[in-house]
Amino acid sequence: MSYSKRAMIIGYLILLITVIFFLFRNAVNPSSQNYSTVAKSHKTRSMGRISKNSKQASSSDHADRLRDQAKKLGKSDPEQGILLLKKLKGNSRRIFAKVFFEAWAEVAPEECFLCVSNWWEGDDLGFVNDAATVAVIWARQDPQKAATAIYEYIQSVHQTSEFHSSYLLVSALGQWSLAEPEQAFQWLRQLPEDFTEGSALSTVIQNWAQQDPLAALETSNEHGITRSERNLIYHAGLSEWSLTNPRQSASWLLEHVKPSDLVHLEQAVGTLSQNLFEQTQIDEVTAWIDQISEPEIKESAVVAVASLWGNSERTNENVLGTLASRLQESGDSAYGRGLYEASHSLSAQNPDAVTEWLNQQENFNSGTDQVIAGYLATVSGQQSFPELFAWSQKLTNSDVRDQQQYFLISQLSYQDEAAFQQWMQEYGDTLSPQTKSLLTK
Repeated sequence: MSYSKRAMIIGYLILLITVIFFLFRNAVNPSSQNYSTVAKSHKTRSMGRISKNSKQASSSDHADRLRDQAKKLGKSDPEQGILLLKKLKGNSRRIFAKVFFEAWAEVAPEECFLCVSNWWEGDDLGFVNDAATVAVIWARQDPQKAATAIYEYIQSVHQTSEFHSSYLLVSALGQWSLAEPEQAFQWLRQLPEDFTEGSALSTVIQNWAQQDPLAALETSNEHGITRSERNLIYHAGLSEWSLTNPRQSASWLLEHVKPSDLVHLEQAVGTLSQNLFEQTQIDEVTAWIDQISEPEIKESAVVAVASLWGNSERTNENVLGTLASRLQESGDSAYGRGLYEASHSLSAQNPDAVTEWLNQQENFNSGTDQVIAGYLATVSGQQSFPELFAWSQKLTNSDVRDQQQYFLISQLSYQDEAAFQQWMQEYGDTLSPQTKSLLTK
């Protein structure tokens, strides 16, 4: 038999075997191909959901195992814990580190701090927070030793780590001052001014003021206290005290703080004013403010109260009327600034109230001037010149309206001379004689 015939016979046999195979498969599984595809697709989606849920459960179980292992190694075998920590990466490393250092610190805080404080890697703030947690745990057990050791550590670190290392000392002193504020304060005073004129002192005084505000504030009279330290003591002590008793803290400030020191207390007085405002009647707040003799401090107090008042639900107490009356009676520019801030705040939530108040005024004066300025500062970025001018037409008092329109037109002239000229050609004849006279001047 020739080679070509043998090849032909083999080809027929292969084709016959293939046909028999497909016939046999269809006989065993008569379901159509379409149904089979749908079933497979459905099975795939189900497997996808199961797989996703399994991954989530697995991730949660993994985190729990890491925490359990970290706690166990922190208490019994920290060396092994460190070795494991070096091998972990990403989120697993962070989960393990937090629990591990906390557990270790409870058993041996000094050794734990020496380890974690040198573990920082670039901007890894997670380890900085771990070190602060260890510092707190150590200070809870032996505050003076912890504070001293942390301070000595700070002296050895590079300048790039100064902020983070100071944060550790503040954490330890914060814990110490909760239990023994006077001891923490006296220990802190032994340090250079870099530490006593910063957040460490503020933290100690703030915690002390929670327990005994008078004792905390009286430290301002101790021998050797610098002006900067005294300012921090006043600020931290009064701010904390005013949270629970704003009346007493406000009275203490007026009775014990010298006017020369008040110049540096704008922020503290602002905080005190805020707490006084939130817990007392407005007349009591303004009566207290009237007793402040230092102009800058008075303005800070007025502005703080006025801004709060304009943003609060207490507008029915007539914030604009009260502040305008104070301004007219005293001529104190602090109330003018406060009136501006109150109008600015009130205009954002209730602009009609500002318009209504202006329409009740008999003439244009320093009070209405500040209110209009505060209103415009709020809405100018939201409304065009035609819209603002249309608003001015709602003002029923001619003096107030003329001054307002003069201000708007002058502003347009400054911002866009061409638009100003065009507008004057179209609408200039409609202006009142007084407004025209003001524009001519």
